[in-house]
Formats: sequence, C-alpha cells, structure tokens
Amino acid sequence: MICKVLQINVNKATPTTESVLQKALELSIEVILIQEPIIFIGSNNSIRSIVHSSYYQIFPNFNILRPRVMCYISKSLKASLSPDSPQDPDCMVIDVNSIRIINVYNEKHQDDPNRAYTISRGILPPLINKSTILAGDFNIHHPWWDPLSPKRGVNIDEFIDLIYNKDLILLNEPGKGTFYRNHMIRPTVIDLTFISEGLNNKVIDWQIVPDLGSDHMGLLFTILWPSLNKSLESSSSYIRFNTKLADWKLFSLNLKTQFRDFNYKVENQYSNLELDTIATLFTEKVIEAANSSIPKTTTSKYAKPWWNDDLKVLRKNLNKLNRKFKDSNYTEYKEDLKVAKNTYLQAIKKAKISHWNTFLINNDSKSIFKAMSYTKDIIVQPVPSILNIETNTKESSFEAKCDLFRTTLFPPPPITKEVDLEGYRSKEWQWPVLDETELLNACSTKIKGKTPGPDLITQEIIVQAYKAIPSIFYIVYSLLLNTGYHPKIWKQATGFILKKSNKPDYSLPKAYRVISLLNCLGKVSERIFARRLSYLAETTILLHPSQIGGRLKKSAIDAALLLHTEVELNKSKKLVTSTLFLDIKGAFDHVSKNRLLQILKNLGLPKSLILWVKSFLSDRKLRLAFDNSIELFHLINTGIPQGSPISPILFLIYIRDLFKSTSVTHLSYLDDISLTASSKSLKQNIVILERVVKDIISLGKENAIIFDIAKTELIHFKKSRLKPILTLPDSLIIKPKETVKWLGIHFDQNT
Repeated sequence: MICKVLQINVNKATPTTESVLQKALELSIEVILIQEPIIFIGSNNSIRSIVHSSYYQIFPNFNILRPRVMCYISKSLKASLSPDSPQDPDCMVIDVNSIRIINVYNEKHQDDPNRAYTISRGILPPLINKSTILAGDFNIHHPWWDPLSPKRGVNIDEFIDLIYNKDLILLNEPGKGTFYRNHMIRPTVIDLTFISEGLNNKVIDWQIVPDLGSDHMGLLFTILWPSLNKSLESSSSYIRFNTKLADWKLFSLNLKTQFRDFNYKVENQYSNLELDTIATLFTEKVIEAANSSIPKTTTSKYAKPWWNDDLKVLRKNLNKLNRKFKDSNYTEYKEDLKVAKNTYLQAIKKAKISHWNTFLINNDSKSIFKAMSYTKDIIVQPVPSILNIETNTKESSFEAKCDLFRTTLFPPPPITKEVDLEGYRSKEWQWPVLDETELLNACSTKIKGKTPGPDLITQEIIVQAYKAIPSIFYIVYSLLLNTGYHPKIWKQATGFILKKSNKPDYSLPKAYRVISLLNCLGKVSERIFARRLSYLAETTILLHPSQIGGRLKKSAIDAALLLHTEVELNKSKKLVTSTLFLDIKGAFDHVSKNRLLQILKNLGLPKSLILWVKSFLSDRKLRLAFDNSIELFHLINTGIPQGSPISPILFLIYIRDLFKSTSVTHLSYLDDISLTASSKSLKQNIVILERVVKDIISLGKENAIIFDIAKTELIHFKKSRLKPILTLPDSLIIKPKETVKWLGIHFDQNT
C-alpha cells in the first residue's frame, strides 16, 4: 500500500490553493500538508479553507489564534489529529495508523510576548517517535541542505540538536531549491522533509513539484506501509443504490421470479422464530432484486467544474519556464516566469467567476438556492481524539471512540418492573386486522425520504417493490402486525455522529449528536401503527388535550399561539399570568420499555399492539459511523429509537399521565412542557406553580420520567418591580426572566 504526501506553503492565496488541490487530484495524492493556508471564518466562529469534494480538512489545536498549518486528507484515507498534537496554531500532528506526520510552520508566535519561533517552544521533541515524518516550512538556512548558503536562522543550533538527538534523516536533495522570489539571485532551501529511523526505506520518491503557483515549491514523497488503512474499501458509508439509473422493469421481473415459490399464508399461525425467517427472506430477496437492477453510487474524485484545458496549458507553460529558468542557472527567463505565474493564477480566478456567473444566468430560479448552498460553510472534518472521563485519557482509535460515544450518547433508560400480559384482555378500541389500503398508503410515493438504512433499501425502492408484488407485501406485513412482532432484521440502525454547533470542546463526547437511520422496510410497519395511534389520539382520550407536538396538523407555532392567547385572555380578565417551562431529560432515550408497556396495558390497548411495541423496543442493534468508517452492529440498550415514525406518538403516550392538575394550563410539545398559572397576583401564581411542579415531578418519578432541572425557566407576563422567585422541591431557586425562548419563539414579559 502506498500513500502520496505533498507539502507546500500557499501564502494564504486562494488561486494557489486551488492549483494545489487540482494537482493533488491528478497525482492521486492522499495527504496535503499546508503551511500558511487561506482561512475563512464562518458562522459560529467555525473555520475552513478552500473546500474540495475529494478531501476533508484537519486543523491544529489553535484556540483563538489563526492556524498557520492545516492538512487536506483524501476521503479514501483514515487519518485524525493526534491526541498528542500540541495547543499551537503553527504545529500539528496527524496519525495515519502507526505513522505520525508533523506539519510545522516555523515562525514567530502570534500572541506570545517573547515571540518565540515554533521550534523554540519545546513542543517538537516529545512528538517525534520512531515512525515520524517531520515536514514544513522551517525558514532556516544551513549548509546541510543548502550548501551555498551560510548558517542562518533563529535558534538554528537548537534545531540541529533536535535532528541529531532524534536521529532524523533528511529527504531533501541538498542544494535543490524550494523557495524563490524575484528579488533573489537563486532559490534557497527552507522547506524540509525529515523522517525518523523507523521509516528508513519506507518513504521514497522525494521530489519537487514546481508548477503550483506559489513562491514555495511543492515537496512530494511516497510512503510505503503495508498496514496503511485506506478506509473506503471497507466502508459502505458512501455507497447507496443510484435509483436514477435503475432498471425498474428488470427489478420488477426479478422480484416476481424470486417470490414465485413463496408459500406463506395470512391465515396460518407462525412462531416468532418463523416470522424472523419470513422477514429475513423477504428483505434479502428485495435487496437481491435491487442489486441485479440498480447500480450503486460510489465516491469519485472529480476536478472542480470550472477547471478547464486552458488552465492546463498555462500550468504546463509555467512548468516549462521553471525548467528553463533552472537550466539557465537562474539567470534567464526571470521576468517570463513571473508573468507566467501571475497569468496562471489570474486565469484561475477568472475561470471560477465565469463558471458561476454562467451557472446562474443559464439556469432557472432554483439554481440560486443551489448556488447559495455552495456558499455555506459545509466542511467535513474528522472527529478528534475523544476524552475518556473515567481514565482522563484521550482515545484516538475508531473503536475506542465508538465505545465512548455509545456509553455517553446512549445512557441506559430507567429500570422498571416487567409487565405481565398473561390473561390480558384489551378494551374496545378500533383496531382491525391490517387493511390493504393501509399498506398501500405506507408504501406510496407520498412518503418522502431518500435516505436508506443499513440494508440500503429506500422508500423509492419500496414503492417499486410493492407495485411488483403487492400480495407478498400484504402477506408479510399482515403476519407481523396482526401477530404483534417486529423482526430482528428490521431492528438495526446506523448512527451517524455529527458535531453539535458552537461547542467549546469537541474532545467531549457530549459535544456530538447521533442521527439514526433505520431500515425502511421496518418503517412500513412503524408507519402503519403510528397512523392508527395518531387517529386514536384525535378521536379518543388516548392523549391529554394539551399535548400538541407529534400530532396531526399541529405544530410548535400552534403551541406558542395557545400560550400567547392564554396570556391575552387573562389580561382581558384582569389577571396576571406566570409560566414555568420544564424539559424532560433525554426524551426518547430515557423511555423505560416496561413502563411504556404498563401504560399501554392500563389503557387497555390491543394486545397485538403491546406485543409489537415490546418486540420493537427489544434487542435493537446499532452501528456507529463517522470519518468514513462504520463499526459492526452492537446491541444497544436505549429507550425509543430516534428516527422512527412511531417514536413521537409512543413518547406522548409515555408522558400522558403527567397532566393531571386542573389549577394550571398545561401545554406540551413533545419533551417541552409549560405550566401556566393566572390569578390576581404574581405571588399567588408562584404558590400555584410550586404546588403543581411538586406534583408533576412526583408523577414523573412514578412513571420513570426525569426532568432536566437546569433547563427550567420562569417568566411573569407583567412588568413589575416585585418579581417573586419559585422554589423547586429540591430547594433549587428559579428566578424569573424578562424573556424566554420556547419552541424557537421568544416570549417577553410584556407579551
């Protein structure tokens, strides 16, 4: 296995960076070490450099200072910022398996009063091990690498000692210039590449790449390493069915052929083990038909759309003049070279502007929004080393990060007593056997969503499969839903790890969230039962009337308007209003399976539904995905799965018993709850709210519901000097606020 690495100082120039990225793409370079990158500061103080679809970016630990080094990493390669990387904007360490690459820009510190150069800050010696590449712009002259130059540079002796003490091997060809500006007599050597002894004969083909548009030459070399981990070959995170190129006629034909001998019948009784076999067979045959008729998408390396043949010609001319300049012993073609470089860089600017102007002029109005999306700071950066709080160490391996994410982001739900359904008889609910119309609606094009689950099946494939074999669909889903069983093959999910915005420390697992993608064939069952429960929520007493979120044709705006209306009505009655806002901790993740089943039983809901929910929430599996890697499936002990169509209505049922008080007005939007009291005085409102919140917290404990006390807020809808506080049952004091943000809407005390 080989890995090509390019290092270059781009002088904070956009055209130069674009030129470097294009060259890297053409030469199949996996790692680009940049010094003096162009940096853009986006929303939430996020940073990025020039974006390219084939590379992700890694930055140093830089705090508030502008980073002066960065790396581009091919999306086919697994690399990460090392846990040993220093808190320094001019030095960074990336780990590529057991190889350590140190990227250095040796310059005065931006903020230190002593203005210490990078190599004098004491950060390099502990970083260098036996498998280290040390590369960068060192701004140091020495006869060792530039025989025609005298020893020159701040703390040069300190740097030479480092090289000797660490037994570093210089890869540069002595005297081969790496930096040139027009006022200079000849190129000098300040961009250097060193390797430690452990990489001797494993880093080869060191060479200079001159035609990149910078006054620094690019330095290119190749790593030979048998265990180099190219992640894309073993990762399916970027692979899916490309339904735009699907042969639906062939898909239908293959599906009908495969189910020709399907002998299961609706009227027969099957054990759970047999139902698992039926669902697995059904799923595998749909996947097999898709594999034979729908190509898969894969990530490909593409040049940017504005890159053209004219730019190639200009770059070729620049390279030719570079050679002539060198052959003349740097005495001729100096001005020609200067003009050629400026022409090439200006042409890159013009090509970009011309392309995007043409794009906007020649397309419809939707293109404006597409172009706007291109301007957003969307950038893929790897997950840094994650802190293990128990051991106070940072974990850098993919497997260890997964373990920490699972432990932190999926805390076990409350443990409650198991539910006994022996001899259970349901009440009279409208709950017939599966109807073909229900199944048709759940498999129709009305259902939006293009994202596949672990089995790669999308809703579009389900629509076509249902058209081909509707009777088979009806048999399979009738057996599962009427019996009350959710098969194991549909209880798998892929959890993509995403950074939360505006977090100060991304080494903490809580600075991330998970987007779970469930198997779409399983979502058909979930959607059918969700619609039934939603219907009952609107036509029966299944839910409390104050529960707004997760219900048909009700939104956060409705909840906010109801609160506003309540305040205005109270004003008309010459009453003052106070509202306490509560948040249920963990929401879906903290739902106790047994407690939910007990609530369903108390409501007398159909046994098939209760059995199905029990099966749906048991033995679920999850695999985490990030940094182009996906782990194997692990059993996950959590509450209600995120991303399921039925999860919101099940959560509403779970918290329905909290809203028993008649002395306040309740409003609930999923896990966000408001308690509104009104009376002749704010003090009386506090008395009412303290009594009700004590009761609701007590009810929460009875129902295995925990409130996130830190998110509790209070507002009095009256401008008054006297602003009474509220005391929670644990003696925590909640002070009133002048404004409160609830459901994304700001409420002012003068509302």
